[in-house]
Amino acid sequence: MKHKILFVHGFGVKRDSRGMFTDIVDFLSATPTFKDSKMVLMNLNEVEEFSNDILTNSFSKQVEILKTAYEREYEDADTEIDIIAHSQGCVITSIAELPKLRKVIMLAPPTNNDTQKTIDFFKERPGTEINMEGTSYIKRADGSTTTVPKEYWEDRKGMVYADEYKKLSNKHDIVMVFANQDQLVDPQYINEYKKLAKVVQIDGNHNFDAPNREGLLRTLHELL
Repeated sequence: MKHKILFVHGFGVKRDSRGMFTDIVDFLSATPTFKDSKMVLMNLNEVEEFSNDILTNSFSKQVEILKTAYEREYEDADTEIDIIAHSQGCVITSIAELPKLRKVIMLAPPTNNDTQKTIDFFKERPGTEINMEGTSYIKRADGSTTTVPKEYWEDRKGMVYADEYKKLSNKHDIVMVFANQDQLVDPQYINEYKKLAKVVQIDGNHNFDAPNREGLLRTLHELL
C-alpha cells in the first residue's frame, strides 16, 4: 500500500505554511510509521521566490491546483491519501470534492466566512490597502506583500463554510484540530462542528507557533 499526505495551506502563504508544514513533514518522516510515506506540498498561490511576495489565486483556481496534485499522486487502488489542511486550506479541500481519501485533518479551520474579520486583522498594518472591488495589497509580518485580486473576494462571497464541511464529512473521515488561543477563528461555533467531525482542542495560536508546535506534532502523529 502506497501512503501519501497532501498538505493544503491557508490564505496568502506559500507551500510550507510559514514553516509549519515543513516542521510536520520533518517530524512525521522521522517516525517509523511514516518514514516511507510521500509528503506532498504545493503552492496554491503564485509566489515570487526572491521577495516572497504572493499573488493569491481565486478559490476556484486553488481548487484546480489541488485537484491536479491529487490526480497526479493517486496511482491506483493501492494508494492511500491523507490530507492535512490549515485554515482556508480546509475550505479549499472541502469544495474540491476529492473522490477517495483515507483521512482529512483540518488545522484551525475557519468556523464561519467572516470577510470583515479577515480585513480587520490585516488592515492596521502600514502599507495594506483593501479594495474588494479591485486589487488589495496586504503587508505581512515578514515584510512581504500578498496581492489579492477581486476574483478572490468574489469566489468567497456568500460561501457558507459549514455547508462545505458537511458535504465533505458525508464522504470522508474528518478530524478538526482547533487552537485554544486562536486569534482568527471564532470559538462559539466549535460545538456545532462536533456534529460533523471528531474535534480536538489543543493550546496554540492560529499557526500553532512555539511553544505549542511540539504539541501539534504529537497530536498529528496520534491522529494519523
